[in-house]
Amino acid sequence: MERRLSTTINRLLLAVTALLSSVKADQAQVHTEDRVKAAIVIQLAKFVEWQQAAPTPDDFFICVAGKDEWLPVLREVGAKQTIGGRQVRILSIRQPQDLLPCRMVVQGQSVYKQLAEAIEMVSVLTVGEEIGFATKGGMVGLTVESGKVVFEINPQAARRKGIRFSSKLMRLARVIGGDAPP
Repeated sequence: MERRLSTTINRLLLAVTALLSSVKADQAQVHTEDRVKAAIVIQLAKFVEWQQAAPTPDDFFICVAGKDEWLPVLREVGAKQTIGGRQVRILSIRQPQDLLPCRMVVQGQSVYKQLAEAIEMVSVLTVGEEIGFATKGGMVGLTVESGKVVFEINPQAARRKGIRFSSKLMRLARVIGGDAPP
């Protein structure tokens, strides 16, 4: 009887260990995916031109709206990075007036209506993970396909805000809106 109980407990412990290790692997994969997306967000800015002058001359602000879980990884990946000679700064925004220094906004689905409307009114590069983000009028959509992070860009939405993607970026992305390079 004791031997059966011991065998059952050992099997249960093995099953729990296997389950926990698969959870850790899934968490590691999500963490890696977030780091890849954060790196893409920061690198994107190097292949974008804004017609309007930067709101702040010393720093390049990448703002996060409705996607607070991205803040730590963006801050980690963006540490010591520069864009156009300006230090990258990551800022969480909650109110329309928080948009003033932003050049880019990473937005989640939970952005409330007033802030979403304010984002539409300013010349910021918008990035989102929502399926079809670029098709729905966002500028850069990040998705995962077959285990790889891919991005879609919408040059028409960007042009309406005085933002232009480089031809190099357009060759790497899935272009929405018929402006694909030759």
